[in-house]
Amino acid sequence: MAALPFVAQPVMPQPYPGGPPPGFQPYPAPSALPVTETDYARFYRTPAWRGWKPVVLVIAAFAAMQILGSVILGIAMGIMFVASPEDVEALFGATDSLEEFDVQAFLAQLMASKEIFIANFISLGALLPVCFLLSFLIMRQRPGYLSSVTGRFRWAWFGPVVGVIGVICIAIVGFLVWSPVIAGEQTVGLIPDTWLLLITVIVIVPFQSAAEEYLCRGLVFRGVTSFFGAKPSTGLIIGAVASTLIFMGLHLSTDVGQNVFYAFFGLTACWLTWRTGGLEAAIALHLANNMVGMSSLPFTGLTSEMFDRSAGATSWQGVLLQIVQLVLAIAAVELLVRWRRPVRTSAPGLATGSQIATMPWMTTRPGMTATPASPALQPPQLLAAVPAAHPAQSTWPPGSPPQ
Repeated sequence: MAALPFVAQPVMPQPYPGGPPPGFQPYPAPSALPVTETDYARFYRTPAWRGWKPVVLVIAAFAAMQILGSVILGIAMGIMFVASPEDVEALFGATDSLEEFDVQAFLAQLMASKEIFIANFISLGALLPVCFLLSFLIMRQRPGYLSSVTGRFRWAWFGPVVGVIGVICIAIVGFLVWSPVIAGEQTVGLIPDTWLLLITVIVIVPFQSAAEEYLCRGLVFRGVTSFFGAKPSTGLIIGAVASTLIFMGLHLSTDVGQNVFYAFFGLTACWLTWRTGGLEAAIALHLANNMVGMSSLPFTGLTSEMFDRSAGATSWQGVLLQIVQLVLAIAAVELLVRWRRPVRTSAPGLATGSQIATMPWMTTRPGMTATPASPALQPPQLLAAVPAAHPAQSTWPPGSPPQ
């Protein structure tokens, strides 16, 4: 059989001479928001999640806390040096050697000065915008999603929650705070710093309470939980324990009773956050507890005994009453959840068109379920988009007469 003569074939042009055809859509970038129904604790586990991001997020948050604290407390210390140098001398000259230095007594005496007391709450409150900024820059989620899964702070939900929890805190924490006054063991009245302390409790303490929740139950809880995409229940437990231990450590207490309360408080706040789909309930609990707990300060003044966190500083009766308060808060919020039914999960990434990691022809990460992609995101049909200048040959070799 004679070999067919070689015929040079025309060079095929590129698929898109002069640019892609109309309607062509490139693959979208991985979404920084969940593309499947996701609860608050796992909201950082998105197609754009990378293991280094939560680590950098938490480290940056605590670095910012140290910087803000150092600067603001340093300014307050300078004001103390100018306004009352004798108080500073008494504070730092209480011991003659490092062996006699009592850290807890020093911190209690330091917090008893109005300058340091106010500066401490201002430095913590200043973390609020820092948490929003870090979540946006590192995790690429707008600040509203740090408040709840709906992308905003739900004031309509926060109102009834803070009202109910406030009543519980007034009944229990108010009793613990004001019982010495009722018993005649402590006197109250207007003091030179009444208005300054009153403004601090009413204006600054709410921001401090919210900032601690955004830090511990927002960044830390979410960040740790995001590492357990394939085991969400394990992630919830480990994330709650990790954020609670950090929350407990931030209070620098060596008293067992106080640390038990801080542990119960942290775990309760984590449960409220997961159960309600946002930080509103946890902030309401923190806010009510702190404001009621400090309600007597503007009328009794600041004393070092109020800030004593050394071993044996707290009675177990008081700790048990505060734990009862937390249990009642859980029960009250559970009833509100069943009544009001707040949004607990969401998938805002579906609306952004950035769901490349969940397209059916791609491999998803562990713990993520593939969802059907929209028609606009189907793989572009490259062959169909080739210009019709080169129709398919129906004969071989090319140029031979049709059969």
